[in-house]
Amino acid sequence: MTHSIVVPLFNKADYIGQTIASLAAQDVSPYELIVVDDASTDDSLARLRASLTEHARALASTRIEILELEQNCGPGHARNVGLAAATGDLISFLDADDGYRPDALRRIGDGMRSHALDIAAIGFESDPQGEYFPQRECLDGELIDLDEDLWLLATPLHTVSGPDFFLGRASNVVVRRRWLATERYDTDARLNEGVDFWYRVLKHIIADGNAIANRTARVGVFATPLIRFRLLPGSLSHQPCRDWRTLAPPPSVMRFLDSSNGNDRRLVRTLAARWLEHAMVVLGDDAQRAAFVRHHGTLLARIGIAAPQSWCESP
Repeated sequence: MTHSIVVPLFNKADYIGQTIASLAAQDVSPYELIVVDDASTDDSLARLRASLTEHARALASTRIEILELEQNCGPGHARNVGLAAATGDLISFLDADDGYRPDALRRIGDGMRSHALDIAAIGFESDPQGEYFPQRECLDGELIDLDEDLWLLATPLHTVSGPDFFLGRASNVVVRRRWLATERYDTDARLNEGVDFWYRVLKHIIADGNAIANRTARVGVFATPLIRFRLLPGSLSHQPCRDWRTLAPPPSVMRFLDSSNGNDRRLVRTLAARWLEHAMVVLGDDAQRAAFVRHHGTLLARIGIAAPQSWCESP
């Protein structure tokens, strides 16, 4: 079973070498590595090529392609470009400042093949420490043991739409390429585009997969944290925000706002709550927080989330 890794790259000169080193250190080399440079303005490309040269022997069996975009269009577009070029049986994305454990691709390949998984979430931990997924105690009753560190989701859409599950955080998803024929990233979104993409992919697998393959879709979770990702102060999800108007609702919130499906509505509530919490953190000015809450108060109330009253009343 061949595995393609797609790396979107934009101004990560300080980290891309370590990301490539993590792929070179794998027990099982990736079949294909596609790096999509999203018009970087630093020396990311030079560092990338230097790292590929340094690890040429370890990656000798890997098909490597570097795609250079002429215009910066955001991470969603870069991932779509890489996805279109990928040819492996399995596809996963890896951010250009993150890395895999040395046993990651072997464990992923063995698990996907042995248990006929269609798609799986991959465990991750953050650097510096602070985020860890999955936490089994938060998913009690929703998991079926397959192996010591591999679980099957009993009710996939219900589980992934809840507040304790992350499908798309830190690019922690691997999927069989045949399920990616139609879905693509929302290129207008700058935050939460991964969650939106993978939830749509999962819905497609469950709906169309059952009809095509005449079987229940199999969705796994690799419990071991095989991905280590960096929490960078300057990243899109962590940098301070001075204008509340730039914090648009997550794409899935607007996409499924009027859905009659219970899982879709659960996802909307989960993401809206995260969005509100995120806004209250990154908006460092009280007036900006108040403006955000006043403007989005009707939407939040429609979803069933009570906005902080103190901000609603602020001048």
